[in-house]
Formats: sequence, C-alpha cells, structure tokens
Amino acid sequence: MKKKKTFCRACMAHCLACALFLCGCNALAPGVDTIDDLTANVAPASLQGEAAHASAVTDFSALLAAEAMKQEAENPVFSPISAYLALAMAADGAAGETLAQFGALLGASGTELDALCAGLMENLTQTEGSTQLSIANSIWIDSCEDLVVEEGWLSRVKAAMDAEVFSADLSEKEALDAVNAWVEEHTQGLIPNLRTEPYDENMMLVLLNALYFKAQWENPFCANHTGEDAFTRADGETVQAAFMRAWGCYRDFIDLEGVRGTILPYDDGKTAFVVLLPEEGMDVRAFAATLDAQQLKAYFDAAMPQTYMDLFLPKFMVQATFPMKDALTSMGLTDAFDMEKADLSAMGHVEGAPLYIGSVLQKAKLIVDEAGTEGAAVTEVAIPSGAAEPAESPVTLRFDRPFAYAVVDLASGVPLFLGVMENPVA
Repeated sequence: MKKKKTFCRACMAHCLACALFLCGCNALAPGVDTIDDLTANVAPASLQGEAAHASAVTDFSALLAAEAMKQEAENPVFSPISAYLALAMAADGAAGETLAQFGALLGASGTELDALCAGLMENLTQTEGSTQLSIANSIWIDSCEDLVVEEGWLSRVKAAMDAEVFSADLSEKEALDAVNAWVEEHTQGLIPNLRTEPYDENMMLVLLNALYFKAQWENPFCANHTGEDAFTRADGETVQAAFMRAWGCYRDFIDLEGVRGTILPYDDGKTAFVVLLPEEGMDVRAFAATLDAQQLKAYFDAAMPQTYMDLFLPKFMVQATFPMKDALTSMGLTDAFDMEKADLSAMGHVEGAPLYIGSVLQKAKLIVDEAGTEGAAVTEVAIPSGAAEPAESPVTLRFDRPFAYAVVDLASGVPLFLGVMENPVA
C-alpha cells in the first residue's frame, strides 16, 4: 500500500533506546565466597524488586547467545540487554497470542515488564568510579496519514523507558540522517551509523535502543608489558596478536569442570569482565551458549580470590552485526514476524494493512585494552505496514586460544555484553 504522507503532523515528543558490554579484575573481594555475598553490599535497595526478575533477562541472554553462536562471522559479540529493552518496547504494543509469545520470550509482560525495564535502566546507569553507562530509547513514527498510533502505548513506553518520540517521513534521506545521528550521539561515535539506505515506503515505526559503556580496570595492565605472542585459532592456525601481560599479579582464579578463567573488575566495584577458557577440544561457541544465569553464578562462586598468577590476555577490538529475526523466531517469537498473524494492535494500526515486525537488527562494538573496556550497541526493531602469600609458583593463565567473555553487572547478574574471541587480529 502506497503511503500518504503528511509533513509536520502533530510533531511528537522525544526519547530513545538501549544496549551494553563488558570487562574487569578481582570481582570477589577477600573474604567474599559467593556473588550473593558480594551483591548484598553492592545492590541498591531499590534494585531488590527487580533483582527477583533479573533471571528473565539472563535467561533471555542465554537463549539469544545460543542463536548468536550460529553466525558464520568470526568473533560474535552482542548486547543482551540492548536487545531485551528494544523488544520490550515492541512487546508493550502487542496483544493476543503475539503478546503471549513476547511474555514467554522476555519472561514478563505488561506492567511487570515495564517495572523490570525501568528498574534495570535506573540501576544499571547508576555508575561509580570512571564508569560511563548510558542507555537511550527512541520511537520513530512515519508521517503517514493512515497510521494511527495508540497514545496508551506511547505513554507506557515513554514512562517505563524514557523513550524519545520522533515523527518523520521514514522513506526520505532526512530521516535516515536523523536516525544515524541519534545512533552516533548515543553510542559516543563508536557506531557512527545504523543504516546506509533509507527505509522503504511501507515502514511505519522504528524502535531503537542504544547503549554505551566505558570503564577502567580496577588494576590496569601496563602498556609497556604488552607484546606480540601466538594465538591459536579454532582451525589450528596461529596468528600473532598483542597480549597484555601481568606477571606475579593477584587475580580471582576460576578452575571449574575443565574451564579456567578470571574475573577482572572495573574500578566502579559494580561491573566486571569475566573471561573463560574452555578445556582443549571443547567447542567455544557451544560453551558460550551455556552461559545462562545459573552457570555464570557457578563460575563466580567457584572463583578463588587473590590467586597469585601470570596473566596473558590479548587486547582486541571487535564489531559485529546480528540480524535477529531467525534467532528470535527459533526462540518462539513467530507471530510478530508474520504479517497475517501479528497482533500489534495495542501499538497502533494502518487502514487496510496490519503492523508486524519486519526485522530486528543489532550492531555492537567492543574495545578491550590496557586501560579498560569501551563498548556500544544499538538494536533496531523495524515495524513496517591484597594479597595472600605467594604460592611456590604462580598459576599461568594464557588466553591464547578461543575463549568466551562477558561484561556483567554484578548487582543483578545481567550481562551487558557477551561474546567469543576466536581471532584477536581479525
């Protein structure tokens, strides 16, 4: 159906979107045996209600990770929280069986989902130390005179997710430039553009979530100690990569069921970079797909605080594009993508043409170096019509073959980013 345009029609208010990421050192302080002990002091009182539901986000993350690991491109990385928040905006506009499928996927719906998202956004962005963590959401409404957007949906999304609302002719280059400018602003330039071509004539709404994260290690690596070393890829080939090195340091050490790793906290005491090396012969992507809330907690609980070690970790920069339609369909969200079955009536309607989700796309970028971690993600939902005594010898922990990693909010256990490093020089 050809859209009839009306320009500057009841210009809408403003607000936009969400995403996330990772890194760290010595997450569990001396005398702290489990992540529960740690978060008892870290979690603000206002988080306690949402913390009971945080497993909904981590379970969603694990399901999405299993699908993300099926991508062919090297070094897959994504932001679970960015995807979750973008989809939650769409879920608020669903009804009937479509709403039921969103509820099963996200672990909550309606006012419960709104409260969960509002609480997560509030608490995740309450940062300390050097950490910067921002989350933004926006709704872009096409200036089609046949499109009716439900005010109740707009009000819910603006209230729960502080979403900006924009009106534009989405098929024009001016709208493309505005969307890309919004993405660049809210990812601090790490993702300079989301799209290269304007949306097609049938695009009615676009929901965006953008996330930006930057934090310094609690214990930075010395740049003078960084040097070239061999990294063995999954196919057995070796590449020379820049490894950050820390000899004779004290870090939390994970050694559980053949998996070795460490927890590197940032200087905010709230987030950490968890890096895990599966045993030889284990497929790293299959391993990463197992990292649900329960499994991540098991690794935190198993961490031996302040272990004397020599640590070798490659520095890297990764960026990835993750089209999520097939993944989400496999996860049970089928009707929303089906033009004949989708029920987004709580969001709005177009005369003679149903609203449905045409695509869900995420772009993510993460940089890990001697100082810390910087990362950004943007998700688009396109809707057309001290110190213990040293051991005799230190543990040697070399991440010189494919490993999994995540940036985790310690208070809630929610992963901001999750990825696999298969080739640090790709």
